[in-house]
Amino acid sequence: MQQGKFYKLSGQVSPMGLVWGMLFGLVAAIPLSFGYAYAVRYIPLVFLNILVSLAFVFVVALVFKMGLKMGHHRNTPISIVFGVILGAITLYLAWAAFLAVLIKYKIPYMKIVTRPDIMWAMITKLIEKGWFSIGSGGRVNGIFYTVLLVGEGLAYLAGVAFLGKLDATDVYCENCKEWVEDEEIIAAVDASLEPNFQSTASTGSEDWSRDLTYTDAFPHIQLSSVSCKKCDRLHLMTAKKIDINTEKDNEVQESTIFENLNVPRDTITDISREYAQFIDDVQRDTEYVEEYIEE
Repeated sequence: MQQGKFYKLSGQVSPMGLVWGMLFGLVAAIPLSFGYAYAVRYIPLVFLNILVSLAFVFVVALVFKMGLKMGHHRNTPISIVFGVILGAITLYLAWAAFLAVLIKYKIPYMKIVTRPDIMWAMITKLIEKGWFSIGSGGRVNGIFYTVLLVGEGLAYLAGVAFLGKLDATDVYCENCKEWVEDEEIIAAVDASLEPNFQSTASTGSEDWSRDLTYTDAFPHIQLSSVSCKKCDRLHLMTAKKIDINTEKDNEVQESTIFENLNVPRDTITDISREYAQFIDDVQRDTEYVEEYIEE
């Protein structure tokens, strides 16, 4: 079990996790690359094409991460490295599908995939000639088109790597050898206590846990917990400041103060019980006021 003040993944590398992640990503990337290719080729809306590309990258990253977790991989830097590799492969497959669709399969898709020299020659010609225009202008080509393609390529690499990487929201119980998924919101605390929680972020202290003021108003500090219910040995707490931005249609804004603080089970239990009692008292007072007004 974790002994530090804040939980972090063990760093254990799982070859099977990497295999599953890459396999899942490739299985998703191949059919999605054709959906991407047809959308880009036949829908002349740049904004929509960008959304299609983002969705493509997001799905590949999502299934990549699913594979990592299925294989119990717990090393974030390695997940990023393999995410970059998968991003490059995804970009390659996207280009192969797009070029095949663009020339209406005059060169078979499999030949383009298996012959990088042919693909590169086609891309070079495409950059020289261009194939689409923006507004009433001429075809986009040359240096400007090259810059666009480089930007798109970097977006694929970074997108798959960082959307698919393991992060602080991924919690693994080393005792039970399984991922802990269920996060529970346990309390809303008065925002005036924010300095105390900021102190926790730097020191790991939880001196505030016995002297909390609960609230049902904004802004407040939201406390949530993640616990391994199977072995009952892993208990983590996260604090976020929650506020309402009245200048942006009451948009809810949140900022993390600290994340995955190791705490005793009793701390979570006591806070949950006290907050539940606070909510009961608020509801009872509200009902009393409503009854008084009706009379």
